[in-house]
Amino acid sequence: RGEFLVGTLDTFLIWRWTGGRHYLTDVSMAARTLLMDIKQQQWSPVLCDIFKISLNILPVITPSSALNIPLKNGLTLQANLADQSAALLASVGENREVALVNLGTGGFVIRYLADNNQATHGYLRTLVYQDRAREVHLAIEGTLNSIAVALAPYPVADCSVEELAAVADIFCLAEPSGIGAPYFRKDLGLQFSASVAHLSQREIACLLLEAVIFRVVRIVEDFHRDAAVERVYLSGGLSELKCLQQGIALCLASDNPACDVFRLQQKDASLQGAAMLAAGMKQAQPQAALQIRVTGGNR
Repeated sequence: RGEFLVGTLDTFLIWRWTGGRHYLTDVSMAARTLLMDIKQQQWSPVLCDIFKISLNILPVITPSSALNIPLKNGLTLQANLADQSAALLASVGENREVALVNLGTGGFVIRYLADNNQATHGYLRTLVYQDRAREVHLAIEGTLNSIAVALAPYPVADCSVEELAAVADIFCLAEPSGIGAPYFRKDLGLQFSASVAHLSQREIACLLLEAVIFRVVRIVEDFHRDAAVERVYLSGGLSELKCLQQGIALCLASDNPACDVFRLQQKDASLQGAAMLAAGMKQAQPQAALQIRVTGGNR
């Protein structure tokens, strides 16, 4: 009946900042609602019907840059995109030889697609942003669900890479809300292959860290089979864990010795990425990153 408008966070902000003159969202935010056809960059009637959402309450979908929208405070809004997309843009630019591993509340492993028709083998096809020429930039993404929740009760910061694989014949799945892409198994969550009642908190912590390491490495290896991954950047709060850094670097080196692993040192990556897009910059500047040197031996 025209009583409600329903949008994303950016829709609300732009509506307020323009005094209700603009009701919109960009493709990167719209793509995260499960209501948009990322190939057409428009709301999908099929998906909206599944979720019982009326198309007439949704905002207009725009490109991510060259918006040129005047705001009430005298500024002009030029770019609008999701935080994950902005962080990717700031961290690796358009470099298709780099994979970004963000380990935070959840985790994702993402790299740009070599071309928009590239097969993804069950991984997510992520719409990163649409530029001022209306060219769509897509990425391939593997996900780890809720890993921070799994790790939180245990002393993971005390674990070292030398302790990994010390508990024989027990492995675990460390994603409490279900196994993410490419498996999409909501029936499998935080599980151990055998009882851990006899193990210490530290030993359980090592099992959980192993689970995260192997999932990340499996995703990067799958990406590498389609097109070479020459560098891996780690970011996010959990990437500070030395055990995760060393474990990922060790496992990747065994499969792809030419692949170097770094930990990004930059702050406010999302703000930087949004500013780059607003300024029309496509290539990230060289980022401050520390290479992960493998210091311990553990086969």
